[in-house]
Amino acid sequence: MITDDLMVEFYQTVQQYGEELSAAFSSKDWEQVHKVSHNIKGCGAPFGHPRLSELGAMVCERVDEGEQDSVVVVVGELLAEINGFPA
Repeated sequence: MITDDLMVEFYQTVQQYGEELSAAFSSKDWEQVHKVSHNIKGCGAPFGHPRLSELGAMVCERVDEGEQDSVVVVVGELLAEINGFPA
């Protein structure tokens, strides 16, 4: 069972990941973008946020495939999803 305390910790962690992802993306550090997105992918669904996991996986795939143009779009969607969470 996921307690309120765990949900607060989850939201704090996701906000931190969002900051890290934004910084990595801004500096075009694709390895870090992949790493942070992979972490996001793993934490969304277990806490009831499957879309977060889906978007994290999509970013990882786009980075792996070298599709930088589509990475821009998906990172934007992922950051928008994160920004919609409680702070």
